[in-house]
Amino acid sequence: MHLIKNGADDLYSAVLHALPDAEREALGFPHPGQGSALKDRVRAQPLFPRTQVSQHLEQPVVALDFKSPMELTYGRVSYPLLGADAPDKSVSSIEALVHELYPSLNTLERARVMSSLPSTEVEAREVIAHRTREWHALRDDMELWTLNAPATNQRTGEMLSPNSIIARVQDRRAFSHELERAYRRQTAFDNHYADPARDGFELTFTRILIEDMPTINADFSHVTYLSLNGQGAITGINEFLQHFPGLRVLELRNFELDRLPDAVFTMQNLTELRLENSAITLTPESASGLAGLERLEYIDLDNNPLNITPDFSNMPNLNTVHLHNTELSVFPSTLLGLSELEIIDLSENLITHLPSELFEAPAYITSGLDLEDNPLSEDSLERVREYFAQTDIDMNIQLEDEDAIEQVVVSESEE
Repeated sequence: MHLIKNGADDLYSAVLHALPDAEREALGFPHPGQGSALKDRVRAQPLFPRTQVSQHLEQPVVALDFKSPMELTYGRVSYPLLGADAPDKSVSSIEALVHELYPSLNTLERARVMSSLPSTEVEAREVIAHRTREWHALRDDMELWTLNAPATNQRTGEMLSPNSIIARVQDRRAFSHELERAYRRQTAFDNHYADPARDGFELTFTRILIEDMPTINADFSHVTYLSLNGQGAITGINEFLQHFPGLRVLELRNFELDRLPDAVFTMQNLTELRLENSAITLTPESASGLAGLERLEYIDLDNNPLNITPDFSNMPNLNTVHLHNTELSVFPSTLLGLSELEIIDLSENLITHLPSELFEAPAYITSGLDLEDNPLSEDSLERVREYFAQTDIDMNIQLEDEDAIEQVVVSESEE
């Protein structure tokens, strides 16, 4: 009880305060103020059979005519010391602050947030106070962005109708709401790895964003999945993405980006990059940055005038490549050394020459390769015909002289 009077709110908090730091942390409680979490864990433990327990406690048998001096429930002399069946009235101050900032988190999720805080209560309070200020600033920034929705057509410069202006404001308000929910960890959980230490939260917005992205100063490193739809040239996208360094999946559809945002190159946890229809042209610098995304498993750059063939040699886990209609003139030979590939879409490009290494590659590469509608040279087409005759794999290339191929197959079978 002395401990309770000196800082702890109840017995559970007193126990955590009394334990050495190493022992408390070994139990999974980094902060002495997690009395409520300890209570939850104790309550979650299964009870032993009453008959077995009574043999060790040596409790006296309650007389049939026993009456509690405090007029309590039958058989009770006083209230239980631990309060296991009493209403929960003791929540640590740190946990209460976390709950106020992240009201939708369950007990386990709240415990994970608390475990990420500094070990001392003073420092933990400072972090939560900073995040609270950040949250309030985010709301103000998003309200300003919402009210500044453009009143003119982006392409023509003409004034929009009142209904169109209202629709834009509503779209921005909806995005603001979703962004604020993502900050407070109220959106869907990205359970890709089934590991709370690696998984985070999703931010998916299906309405179309136009003109400009909001200027924000909040940390969204807990968001691992971001999916947005755009239309036309949108300013501020790179600055916006800088606040999402922990992304596993980045999906931007129909944004006129012109170039790959530099923020992408710092996303070292990125495994899926989907930027189709975004008017992206690669430069030597951005191509080098793209080549450094070593954890990529899925890349979709369909319908972008890339011009430069990307280097995939440092992406050992890559399994899906979508480069349809990207104005590539050189076959990406760096794909041939990868062992996890399943889909390679190079259709509707400007490739004329196929490297000899392609015809020596494993069948899992050539069977998943789509080279439809490329202006292949006659030499390359002849190699494809020969390869098809041997493997029955045509890489989705339209081979006009099918009779000749059949003759080759027949002649080889006769030999």
